[in-house]
Amino acid sequence: MRNIKEYISEFRFLKDENLDTLADISNFLDKTKSEITELEHKRSLADNKKRRAQTPEEKQAYKDERKAITEHITPLRKKLKKAEQMYNKSPRLLDLIEWNINWKEKLMRGVDIVKLGGIPAIVPQDLFDRVQERMAANKKAPAKHKAEDEYLLTTKLFCGKCGCFMVGESGTSHQKNKVHRYYKCVSVKNHKGCDKKTVRKEWLENLVIAQIRSIIFDDELIDNLANSIMELQGDENTALPLLKMKYAETQKAIDNLLNAIQQGILTPSTKQRMEELEQQKSELSVQIMKEEMIKPSLTKDQIVFWLYHFRKLNTDKLEHRSRLIDSFVNAIFLYDDRITFTFNYKDGSKTITFTELEKSGLGSDINALAAGNRN
Repeated sequence: MRNIKEYISEFRFLKDENLDTLADISNFLDKTKSEITELEHKRSLADNKKRRAQTPEEKQAYKDERKAITEHITPLRKKLKKAEQMYNKSPRLLDLIEWNINWKEKLMRGVDIVKLGGIPAIVPQDLFDRVQERMAANKKAPAKHKAEDEYLLTTKLFCGKCGCFMVGESGTSHQKNKVHRYYKCVSVKNHKGCDKKTVRKEWLENLVIAQIRSIIFDDELIDNLANSIMELQGDENTALPLLKMKYAETQKAIDNLLNAIQQGILTPSTKQRMEELEQQKSELSVQIMKEEMIKPSLTKDQIVFWLYHFRKLNTDKLEHRSRLIDSFVNAIFLYDDRITFTFNYKDGSKTITFTELEKSGLGSDINALAAGNRN
């Protein structure tokens, strides 16, 4: 749930700040830094005035002024940190921006819209064209890169026998003309007593992707996930429910006092108490608004829309496969007769026997080892 929670937080940030391009993020960073600098200068002036204050009242006034400035700076610093972290993760940021734009279009038009040039270009057109040419060239010469060597289950795959990590290795066939890639227990690799069999990389990663797709295409499970995230949002902000409860209690006290006044009970104390309650209600209202601005909640429709976006990912692309695994898989325990998946949501554990896989047609490579000698 941690990765999903992080994605939701970043998506919400882009939506709330109305950031649609990397240029928007850059401008937001500059603007926020400038605001913080200006406020810090004002706070420094308040400190100086407080030190020169002649009376306790004057000193308290400058102290309150400094506190108010600090309360303004704190959320700005949090936003600045969030924006800087996202700006440094451009690939995922671009994906989140795409989701944000698609969501806005759905809200405005109710349909998916593709409009060339509708969003300001992030890079110049000539640079974009050169990148496309380079990508086309790379397609014709894939051996120049080692993307196919990336083991997507690293740090998530564990040996079911000894509990050690299973890591990627490769070997060649007897004819020396084909490289085979597989996952191997670290204990076996270091000759520490485990006898876990190795498993082909491609088969295992395809099996994991198939299990993730069974999640994201399960409408009932997606609905349950959305409900869980909604609950999680409520758990995140403990101050807001408390403020709303106090607001309701204050409103009830005002109503009771109004009923007493209507019955003819009106004294100086009654009037004073009414003014106190109205002041308290006003302050609580402001505090509630501040909390909602700091941590606005996503609607269930927005969360479901975000989860459905995973259905559009192309599982033939390495980057998309990696995103699915990072988002949904917590750990995988591989035994010689079964495999257990632990996903990033409550009760998200599933065990499949290799006998079941054989019957389903997915288990043809279960016991396949890398052929030939190791590299």
